Amino acid sequence: MKHFAGIFRVFSSSLSIRTLSTDSSSNARNTVQLLLQRVGNRKDTLVPVLEGWLQEGKSLTPTILEDLTRTLRGQNHFEQALQVSDWMTQKRNLQLSFTDIYFRMDSISKVNGLEEAEKYFESLPDSMKDKQVYTALLKCYSQFRCLEKAEATLQRMRELGFATEALSYNIMLKLYAKLGKHEMLDHLLQEMQEKGIDSDSFTVHTRFNAYVDASDMEGMQKFMMKMEANPCVSVDWYTYIGAARVYAKAKLHEQAAQMLKRAEELITDEKKRKSYEIFLTLYTDIGSKEDIFCNWELYKDMGNQFYVMTISSLVKLDDLDGAGKIAEEWESRYASVGVPRLMISAYCKRGLLETAETYANRLTQNGKVVDAFTWSRLAIAFKKVDQMEKAVEYMNKTVLAIQQAKSKRNHKSILGCLHYLRKREA
Repeated sequence: MKHFAGIFRVFSSSLSIRTLSTDSSSNARNTVQLLLQRVGNRKDTLVPVLEGWLQEGKSLTPTILEDLTRTLRGQNHFEQALQVSDWMTQKRNLQLSFTDIYFRMDSISKVNGLEEAEKYFESLPDSMKDKQVYTALLKCYSQFRCLEKAEATLQRMRELGFATEALSYNIMLKLYAKLGKHEMLDHLLQEMQEKGIDSDSFTVHTRFNAYVDASDMEGMQKFMMKMEANPCVSVDWYTYIGAARVYAKAKLHEQAAQMLKRAEELITDEKKRKSYEIFLTLYTDIGSKEDIFCNWELYKDMGNQFYVMTISSLVKLDDLDGAGKIAEEWESRYASVGVPRLMISAYCKRGLLETAETYANRLTQNGKVVDAFTWSRLAIAFKKVDQMEKAVEYMNKTVLAIQQAKSKRNHKSILGCLHYLRKREA
């Protein structure tokens, strides 16, 4: 743990390769937006738009084109970004900057594959292979998980004096973490410390997440204490989610709950709405029904799927009474087959056939759809306890539901239902 001091010594605030020059700011961004608005389909080529822009007597400076490429890449439109790069070199004979080359190589790897990116790198004169370009090659190898080539590239960067910033080390840290080679992380961090290379937030969180992935509780706890004590480190809500996962896996439910509470204190309401499944899963893992109900009360307006997931969590915790109460409220607001399937399957699994039967009949009386799969669960459950009259009754309802579904569902769905019934009957 002696390398911690170096990791937390200084944190640089930027991971970007190069900030936009002064003349790019608002004017360049406005131009980029105007260019993108002229593209009908975002998958169409931008070349006609660029040509038309110039024919109108308007300018396209290298800064604008770089910003355009950056924007396209940020939106995962790598093919279009590569088209812009091709147009710059082949149509306009513009000399690419080191940043342009970085973008181009990375886009080539994503569109045409690693081999083409390597060919492009080899085609460059040595004078154009600077720190950024080698970093781009390193990133390509990392994305394709080519460990030996990535290690060789980083070593070459060391020899050329290019391994002087956190970015190249972050790329390798991420690769080692993805491959589960956690022992290599500390070696790189130690090297950064010895070279006086400032760590950044990405460095810290990569190392922390590796502790989480390895379920290394001791390492995670010590590292988190360092993170929380350093004012330059932003400990976000997802960091505490990672810690909660480790504690939950170790059955340390109280500690997991504490981490979840910290996460909830940091997350915005909007983000939590998008991430409710994460919290719901973890609260289920630690058996915290109180928190499940609390989150349901807060976010039940999110729609049918949230009801389905909450009911599923309570069923997993064997709280059928709680699940039933939420299902009853669901009936007054939504109509889908998910909740009936969950509830009736849960009742049947626990031998509560009368409850399942009452619930199913109430649904139909209230105009809710009970599909063939759900009726079949009742049929199979009654057959298992040798109540054949009931089994036949619900098998008939299964067949009727299949017939009614013919006009609404495709043939595969019906065959799937019949296959399910045959399998369970066997």
